[in-house]
Amino acid sequence: RDMGGIEGDWELRVEMCPVPAKLTIKWLMGGTCMLACTVPKGNMMQCMMKKVDGRLELLKFAITKRLPPVEIIELESELADFFSVGVETIVREGDNLRLSRKGTEYLFSVDKNVKK
Repeated sequence: RDMGGIEGDWELRVEMCPVPAKLTIKWLMGGTCMLACTVPKGNMMQCMMKKVDGRLELLKFAITKRLPPVEIIELESELADFFSVGVETIVREGDNLRLSRKGTEYLFSVDKNVKK
């Protein structure tokens, strides 16, 4: 897998939101990749992807249906739109992780606050 080093816990800090979005990536059996993303106090998004011919293909997207606090709605809806159609590339850049698809990209950083 040339997508090595992407597993683990990541966070996204942006000006529009008082709390960082959290992302966990895990490789499962059979080359399936699970991405779980949430903005604290918001909805949990889960994206199941499989590597096909060197790129990621979306298998399934799910999101819980809670009404999030107003201060996180903008970031949560942007991330839901992004993950709901699948991520094309995930590239590790040192302590950062770049997720992109069709001109949209997010740069997550290692989440150093995760309790192991």
